[in-house]
Amino acid sequence: MRGGRLSNATAKDSANFRKCEEFMGDRDALVRQNIRENKDNIIPAYYLFVHHSELSYEQKREFMSEDAPYAHHPAMERPWKAYWGMLLQMNITVKPAPDFEAEAPDGTMHHLSEYAGRGQYVLIDFWASWCGPCIGSFPFMKEIYATYKDRGLVFLGVSCDKDRDAWLKALEKHQLPWTALRSPARKGDACDLYGITGIPAVILIAPDGKVISTDLEGMELKAKLAEIFNDK
Repeated sequence: MRGGRLSNATAKDSANFRKCEEFMGDRDALVRQNIRENKDNIIPAYYLFVHHSELSYEQKREFMSEDAPYAHHPAMERPWKAYWGMLLQMNITVKPAPDFEAEAPDGTMHHLSEYAGRGQYVLIDFWASWCGPCIGSFPFMKEIYATYKDRGLVFLGVSCDKDRDAWLKALEKHQLPWTALRSPARKGDACDLYGITGIPAVILIAPDGKVISTDLEGMELKAKLAEIFNDK
């Protein structure tokens, strides 16, 4: 969850959270075990379809094999897309951020290069009006924005909405204070260039225009920004 743990959680809340973490850890271990024990059939396709987003890169690399009996099962389309997106993100990290063109609410077109590589950190928040987790993350992201907007962080909210009206209505409803752009899914768009296969997703770019991270969220994002801006 982007916002991390609640700071006002009770002892009972914390205990229940730990139990949930233990349960999820046991479940994830069982998923990996079932995949390993069934590499000679198509059963892993089901597990990877449902749980691929919970696997680390090392685990995905172990299970994603073109030669596996389950590799070309229809259920594998989404896991493969996520895997190749992850590889793309790893490839662009510490390299110059790929430039892209996107639309502003007034209809004008802008490029990432207008913001990135100009001596300030840039945070790109990929989202969409139809994405529940994206909407749920707005209070946390507004906190991030308020903390760093005057300290050298340029905040760009890049929507993947195909429906322009839905995007504009969402901007009005949620009163997002940062620079808003729209790059609907199509070949060569921002999501494609950055290997975005699930949202919300955050890209962090250094003042020299190189990608710092493609996968920070929640308390990890908060900790990274605190490190960058020397917060105690």
